[in-house]
Amino acid sequence: MASRLEQDLTCSICCELFRDPVVLICSHSFCKVCLENWWKDKPQKTCPFCKRRSTKENPPLSLSLRNLVETFTEERKQTSPSPAQPECSLHSEKLRLFCEDHQDLICLVCRDSRTHKDHSFRPIEEAAQELREQLRRDLTPLQENLKVRDLTHLQENLKVLARSRAQLEFSEAHITAQARRAQTQIRAQFEKLHQFLREEEESRMKALREEEEQKTQRMKDMMAAVSRDMEAVSQSVSETEELLRAADASFLLQYKTAAKRLQQRPLVEEMGPGALIDQAKHLGNLGFNIWRNMQSLVQFYPVILDPNTAGPHMILSEDLSSVRRGEEQEVHRIQREEDIMVYWI
Repeated sequence: MASRLEQDLTCSICCELFRDPVVLICSHSFCKVCLENWWKDKPQKTCPFCKRRSTKENPPLSLSLRNLVETFTEERKQTSPSPAQPECSLHSEKLRLFCEDHQDLICLVCRDSRTHKDHSFRPIEEAAQELREQLRRDLTPLQENLKVRDLTHLQENLKVLARSRAQLEFSEAHITAQARRAQTQIRAQFEKLHQFLREEEESRMKALREEEEQKTQRMKDMMAAVSRDMEAVSQSVSETEELLRAADASFLLQYKTAAKRLQQRPLVEEMGPGALIDQAKHLGNLGFNIWRNMQSLVQFYPVILDPNTAGPHMILSEDLSSVRRGEEQEVHRIQREEDIMVYWI
């Protein structure tokens, strides 16, 4: 873990000790080369940390800060003990070489063994420097998009995840709006019908509410997964930065794990075609489907009896579909046979 002093002497762009530090009008300092690269192709010269506009295109060098960095570096070299050189687990010899074929540290005995025959070897310092640069290049796309106290860029993955989360939030609101519009249309249709259609309306409203709750909950679950992925990526960046400051041998021992971790990308779950409210199911042919369901409640009669032509002993049902014999009742008599009428529909 870096000390507070080391953090104060570290450039927030390259995350290393200042090299030729310059100071902006907002009092924030950066490496001269880092600041020039940051401002490259940008229309406005702003502070990478606080975004305050700089009035000087060539900020002055901070001699006091540079002297502090030099003093700190010298004191650390004098006080920090040299790290213990790890030993080979097979031959108990010092690990002095890096096998490029196996991507692993080896001793001089391992180099001459059959296992590493015709392999390429590099000194530890040289291999560590090259792989450090490679790991730093792999880390750069992530650092560019990660905005935390010690970083100025969001990682590219976080940018994708942020867009995905915004899309999920928009989809959640859209699902709710779809449900409200569907409720309005369904109610408008049912208001044209009589009271016996209320049960049909409630049945459809229940199905819509269940689908809304189910799909809204899915959006929330996906947003929670996106948040977890964002936290995992942030943790990966922090661990990689810590590894970059480790000793060469320790760095090489952990390099493969760190490189593999950086290559992993969060799997952003995409919304399928069934993620939104199925409006076609709720609204398609609504009037026809309601009418079809009404057939279980009503019955069609091809012949309708006319009460004006019924005899005095004929009693018709309320729906004029049937007749029974009863007591004589007073009716208007029909004098001519052709006046007897039957309605056909």
